[in-house]
Amino acid sequence: MTHPEPGQRDWRPWLVLAMTLAAYANAFQGAYQFDDYRVIVDNPAAASVAAWWRDLPGIRPLLKLSYAVTGRLAPETRLFALHATNVALHAINAILLLTVLRQLGAGRRVADAALIAALLFA
Repeated sequence: MTHPEPGQRDWRPWLVLAMTLAAYANAFQGAYQFDDYRVIVDNPAAASVAAWWRDLPGIRPLLKLSYAVTGRLAPETRLFALHATNVALHAINAILLLTVLRQLGAGRRVADAALIAALLFA
């Protein structure tokens, strides 16, 4: 795996983060869509962490926990927080993909391929 020179930071994760934010910048203005009303807005388990806890076990508990945490916010900030959380999680996953792919191989070509794969995922 290619590493930055001593004293230098690796710029690739920052590029993946920046491209993810750029790709989803318009998501922050979005409205609830499709099943969001059933799964988030009208779902009692998404209203609070206590309600989420009572709803366990269930499917996708960590996703529902993120809804419950943001469910405590005021309605005018809740939708933005939901979008911000989703974009942040997606960026983290893209950076993790970059890291895992770079760990699987060695050399500049693998690092370049890992970066391209992470950017496509993002």
